[in-house]
Amino acid sequence: MANSYETISDCLLVAAIDFGTTFSGYAFAFKSDYKEDPLKISGFTWTLGSQAGLSLKTPTCVLFNPRGDFDSFGAEAEEKYTALAESEDHQSWYFFSRFKMQLYKNHEIPRNLTIEDDQGKHLEAIKVISKSINYLRGHLMEQIAKRDIQIKKTEITWVLTVPAIWSDPAKQFMREAAVEEVQTDGSIKQLYMANGGDWGGTKVDQAFDEYMMELAGPATVYKFRDEDKAGHLDLCREFEIKKRNIQPDQTSKVTFRVPSTLSEIFKREEGTDFKQSVSSSKRVTWVGDKLRVDAALAQGFFDSTCQHIVQHLKGIFNEEKVRGTNTILMVGGFSDSPMLRKAVELSFPDKNIIIPHEAGLAVLKGAVQYGYDPRIISTRICKFTYGVRTNSRFKEGIDPESKRKIRDGKSKCGDSFSKHVIIGQAVHINEAIEEKMYYPSYSDQTKMRVSIYTSTEEDPRYTDDPSCAYLGELTVHMPDTRGGKHRQVSVQLTFGGTEIEVTATKTGTGEETKAFLNFLR
Repeated sequence: MANSYETISDCLLVAAIDFGTTFSGYAFAFKSDYKEDPLKISGFTWTLGSQAGLSLKTPTCVLFNPRGDFDSFGAEAEEKYTALAESEDHQSWYFFSRFKMQLYKNHEIPRNLTIEDDQGKHLEAIKVISKSINYLRGHLMEQIAKRDIQIKKTEITWVLTVPAIWSDPAKQFMREAAVEEVQTDGSIKQLYMANGGDWGGTKVDQAFDEYMMELAGPATVYKFRDEDKAGHLDLCREFEIKKRNIQPDQTSKVTFRVPSTLSEIFKREEGTDFKQSVSSSKRVTWVGDKLRVDAALAQGFFDSTCQHIVQHLKGIFNEEKVRGTNTILMVGGFSDSPMLRKAVELSFPDKNIIIPHEAGLAVLKGAVQYGYDPRIISTRICKFTYGVRTNSRFKEGIDPESKRKIRDGKSKCGDSFSKHVIIGQAVHINEAIEEKMYYPSYSDQTKMRVSIYTSTEEDPRYTDDPSCAYLGELTVHMPDTRGGKHRQVSVQLTFGGTEIEVTATKTGTGEETKAFLNFLR
C-alpha cells in the first residue's frame, strides 16, 4: 500500500513487505540507487533453524506469550515454541503458522475476526497480522540503521503485497493491519482479472502430509505432531529442502530423515514395528533413520497442484481477451520448482515461458518498483460489476410487486442496481469512471445515501440478487431543498492501485463528498 502520489516522488526509501502464506520477507531500495539501477534492490538472507543462509525469506510463524503479547516471529518463533513443547510448557502460549490463507477462505470478514493457533486457541486476526508486519518492519529498519544512514519516517514509502486473488475485504483487512505500524511507456496493462486458487507449494506439503498419514496412520501422525513438535518441525524442514530439488526426470530415490519418535509412537499405537510394516512396499525403503521414497512417488506429490495450475491457465488462454498472448511470466517461490516448470513447459510448448532469477523475490522487487512509480501498473480489470442502489421506473410485468414503491403518485422499483463498471472491464488507474446522475426521492429530502454494491454478474437488476453484495456507502447532505426532486448529485468511482474511491458531487454548488469503500463488517 503506497502513500499518495504526491509523497512518492519525495521519498528517499521504498520498503516492501511480502507477508506470505508460508514464508515472509522484505526488500528495499534507496532513491539514489533506484535512479542508478531500478533493479538495485536489497533484501535479507534469513537463517532457517540450523540451515544458515537457506532462504531469502523466513517462515510465516508468530508466537505470543500466555498474556497474548507478541514474543517472536519466523524461525525464531518455531524454535522457541518447539523448545517450550519439549518441556511441556507450551499449552498456554499461542503459536500461529500458515494462518494468512484464513483471510482468503473468509469471504465476509468482520473486524473482530479471530484465527486459530496450533492448539485450537484463538486470538484476534488483526492483532496477529499487525504484530507480524510490525516485526518485519522493525527488522528492516534495523538493517537500514546498520548502514549508518539517517532517514525520517516521513521519507519512507511502505508497500505491502497481498495476493491478487484475494477479495476486496481481505485486502482491506491487511491494509488496516498494516496501518497499526505505518501510514508511461513500459507500463503494464492487466488483460484479465486476477483469479485462481491456493495452489502453491503448501498444497505439495499437504500431499506429503497425506502420504505420511497413509504410511503411518492418522493416529500416529497426530500424536507425533503433539508429542514431538521438534521432530515434526525437523521433518517439515527436511521436506521443504528436498521438495525444491525434486526433478521431473529424476529416477533416483528421494531420502527423508525421519525422527525416531515417529517409529516409537507407531509401535505404541499399532503394536508392530514401523520400518517392518512399510518394508514390504517396493516404493519405500529404510536406511537407518532415513526413509527412501521412489522418485515417481515423490513426483506425485506435485500432481494435483500442477494439474490445477495448468488447467486454469488453459481456461484463461481460451478467453477472447487474452488470445494472442504468447508469454507466461512465472513468479513466486513455487515457480522455482522444477516440477512446476516442466508441467507448464509441456502444456504450453508454443508459449515463451519466463522465470526470473530468484522468482520468489520477484513480487517483492516489483513492489519496490511500484513504490517509486505506481504508474507502472496502468490498468486493472474489475473483478466485479460495481453499481449504486437506486429507485428506477417500475416495469409492469417484469418487476415484482415486492419492489414497487409509490413516489408522488408514481410507481418506482426499489433496490435497482445502477451499473457503473462491468465485471471484466479495464479501468485506468486513478481515472474517474464516467459519472451518473441521481436525484432525491422526495422534494424535501435533506440528505441522500449513496450505497455501493458489487455483483458477479454482468447485468444484475436488483441489489438483493444472490450475486450481489453490499460494499459501503457515503451520505450527501442536501439542506437546500429549493430544487426539490430536480436537484442532481453526480456519482463517480475511481479505481486506485489498491482501493476504490467514491465521489458524489452536488450539481450547481460543486460541493464534493468522498469516501473510500469500506469492505469490512
